[in-house]
Amino acid sequence: MEVERRHYQDTLRTVTQQKVLDKTSEKLSDNLVGIAVDNYEVHKLEREVAHSVLKIKSQLLALIDPNQLDVEEIVEILKKIDGCDTNYWSLILSRSTAGISNSTGLSNFVNVNAAFKRIEQEGFVIIDPASKSQNQENE
Repeated sequence: MEVERRHYQDTLRTVTQQKVLDKTSEKLSDNLVGIAVDNYEVHKLEREVAHSVLKIKSQLLALIDPNQLDVEEIVEILKKIDGCDTNYWSLILSRSTAGISNSTGLSNFVNVNAAFKRIEQEGFVIIDPASKSQNQENE
């Protein structure tokens, strides 16, 4: 009777510990998902703002028509388009796009080698069916 009771208590303790671990793991996963979504939203907003600013700058450049404008007017338009500022917004656009790519795993969909490397980093071995059939033919 005592042995059965201890066995039941041990089983109950183990089940309770597993449920606590599962619940904690679920909460951590939810937190990580929330962080990933927030990061994506921030990078998306940065990209949209940078895109809008660069679009306005390109529209200003499109206004320059040497046949219709004199040199002073062209210089005034070019003064409004600061090269350092354009570079700054271009860097923001590039970094936000890279952030979106990283947070969504886009590189794994676009680049097969990146997908292979990511899968191998997670401990899996990738077997290429083409190389497997070549090895069988060589044997």
